[in-house]
Amino acid sequence: MRAKRIYLTLIAFLMATLMTGCIRNDIPYPVVKLAVESIEVEGTSGPCVINEVARTVTIPLLETTDIRNVKITNIAYTAKARPSEEMVGTFDLRTPKYLTLSLYQDYEWEIRAEQNIERTFTIRGQMGTTEWDLENLVATAYMRNDFDLSNVEVTALKLGPEGITEMSPATAELTNFNSVRFVDVTYHNRSEHWSLYVIPKELQVEIRNVCAGTKVAWIDVAGIAETDMGLRYRQKGDSEWQTIPQKWIEFNGGNFMAIVRSLQPETTYEAVAYSDANTSDIVEFTTSGIYNLPNADMEDWNYKDNKTWCPTSSLLDATWDSGNHATAGIGAGNLTSPSEDVRPGSTGKKSAYMASMKASIMGVGKFAAGNLFVGTFVQIDGMGGIVDFGKPMGTSARPTGIRLWMKSNCGTINEGNHTTGIDLTNIFACVCDRTEPYRVNTNKEETLFNPQSAPGVIAYGIYESKTSVPTWTEITIPFTYKDFTTEPNYFVFTLTCSGYGDYFTGSTQSWMYIDDIEILYDLDDDGNCK
Repeated sequence: MRAKRIYLTLIAFLMATLMTGCIRNDIPYPVVKLAVESIEVEGTSGPCVINEVARTVTIPLLETTDIRNVKITNIAYTAKARPSEEMVGTFDLRTPKYLTLSLYQDYEWEIRAEQNIERTFTIRGQMGTTEWDLENLVATAYMRNDFDLSNVEVTALKLGPEGITEMSPATAELTNFNSVRFVDVTYHNRSEHWSLYVIPKELQVEIRNVCAGTKVAWIDVAGIAETDMGLRYRQKGDSEWQTIPQKWIEFNGGNFMAIVRSLQPETTYEAVAYSDANTSDIVEFTTSGIYNLPNADMEDWNYKDNKTWCPTSSLLDATWDSGNHATAGIGAGNLTSPSEDVRPGSTGKKSAYMASMKASIMGVGKFAAGNLFVGTFVQIDGMGGIVDFGKPMGTSARPTGIRLWMKSNCGTINEGNHTTGIDLTNIFACVCDRTEPYRVNTNKEETLFNPQSAPGVIAYGIYESKTSVPTWTEITIPFTYKDFTTEPNYFVFTLTCSGYGDYFTGSTQSWMYIDDIEILYDLDDDGNCK
């Protein structure tokens, strides 16, 4: 009997052992996002920039720092992160370093250096600005065709970092430019062989580019340094020229940028530049049309999908949408809705109200930010959503800024772990060169939209504030232009009371009202958008 019990016990043990070997561990590992939290580097011109979304570290180097021998003295990561290699030491950062941080998942980071060595090559009586070919170490200056190439005065020459560069021959010996002049440049115990050209030009002054906006035009001119330079313009068909005041011209040696204001939309003008008695060819340009943002006064609202508010008069071709669809579907209600609290002096009866909250079912969920954007909510994706940012403008409008009325509350962050402190009111607008909208999945950080670096962005305006605005206040957001040659065709506009909402982080006490949005196209006498 005893032997039988022992036998049965042994069988049970073996079966349990076999079953244990067949059990699969289906418990998922926790998601812990790993990041470079801080970095200290010798020879920088400012603080290093850590971008947790792009997973990049950008190190701004002084021009005197040897980029081949950059010394990183300290670097800190998210707790328990295992780096793929030791990053304290000296590194050649002419190309980026790639670092993998590992715990439950792997996160690849890029560490890169940016270095701007200011170089100059100017001559007496130069036309326009110097052209640089840094890859081939070539600099070219232009001058009038009646100048003597054997007796050129070089007014400034700097081909390497300040204070540590030696050049041969010396600047004073560079006078004869009947042919190319070679200069040997040495710094950090390394040598470069530069080629300097001086080339005569038939034209004495020329308009190189006209960027025609809706009511403002930016005109790029190459003239002759140390002469009386300027620009005149007129509407086509007029006989009288108007001269641009000098305060609206930015000079850079023999080159200048002139700003023409208070133009009429969709109108043809003529421009002519001058340098002393010399004048350029007359150039025609036509201003663009005005893009009118639909329902900019926030008066028209429809109930979309029987659960969420959308500020539009027609759901068939809506300009506006919100990310509220995902949160409304899990019981959070409408984070964005119409309000009867309107700005002072408004002739309308409604404004837009946005609030942030923790959206959940039975206590499980994520923080959601009240928001509005120009574009389309595509679909719910888990606890987040997929959206398409932007809509076609139908014209190549070039705004100078955005004006709107708002009031807001910036609460103390109590949800999420992306950051701490005070929540962030965030508004941004862009004009872009696009054939399709920007698709963003709020669950995937790599798809999030950055107006300063997103491809195709021509100009952008950003308002970010951690200061509450308790009463209705008029806010003006000027545009910064990155591109004066490409014509815009797409408009992107986003508003949220929780700027870290893309990372499911913010305050449940944050809210914002918006009313009477206006796109601006002109500049006032002080250079402010109007």
